Amino acid sequence: MSNLLTNKVRAELFRIIFYQLLVIVGIFLVVFLLKGLKNSVSLLSGSVSYWLPSVIFIGCVSRYTGAKQSMQFIAAFLIGESAKLILSGILFIMLMHYLQFNLLYAFCGLAVGIVAFWLAAFGCLFRRQTA
Repeated sequence: MSNLLTNKVRAELFRIIFYQLLVIVGIFLVVFLLKGLKNSVSLLSGSVSYWLPSVIFIGCVSRYTGAKQSMQFIAAFLIGESAKLILSGILFIMLMHYLQFNLLYAFCGLAVGIVAFWLAAFGCLFRRQTA
């Protein structure tokens, strides 16, 4: 029973990442159609600078999903969230430094990545409560 619950929690966590990626790709396609390749790639790079650390964060947190591992879960959550924010900042700065892109669209992409993560998380939570 515990292993089944753990697998369900992990699946839900990775579903959040999948939905976040779907929102990012959807916004990328809209910007690509309306504003062209350079602006859409700028938006995508900003979004990915938040999405990749989110994947790492979910990977760290999903290791501790059992009921007996609540303290490890809290520690992994705090460390993972801190690492996610630091990695996001480093990735964004590296993108700004090494790539030629539209800064406004890159910041918008970063915002899209952040909002998409929370929309996906609340969407999964709401879907879970109504099911």
